[in-house]
Amino acid sequence: FFSRISTCRRLQTHNPSSALTSPPPPPLPSTPNPHADSMSADAAAQAKEHSKKHQKWIVETLREHKNECTYEVLVEVGEKHQCDTVGAMLKILKKRKVITFKGVFLMYPMHKNEIVKLLKPDYDPMKEE
Repeated sequence: FFSRISTCRRLQTHNPSSALTSPPPPPLPSTPNPHADSMSADAAAQAKEHSKKHQKWIVETLREHKNECTYEVLVEVGEKHQCDTVGAMLKILKKRKVITFKGVFLMYPMHKNEIVKLLKPDYDPMKEE
């Protein structure tokens, strides 16, 4: 009985959490990269141009198919263009009211038979800002 009481008193007097309350060490100094802004701007500009090129072949493919085709056709053409973002490109074009399809986002193969319709056959994504 007495050994339990003395153990409890020792635990009460020794507070291990006090060791955890010391302030964290200061962060290591970082070396600024003078080219960071230009590199990210260049990368963003390249990504935007890449996106426009993908949108262009999507619109051209729809034109070639009398302004509508299945999502599967666009995915197959996308593979030839090494595009793994067909769904995202379609969402952008739908938001711009260039195309339409049921739902918010098409996923392959679940929506492969979904019809994508071109609403603006004269649309040129290369003229977008």
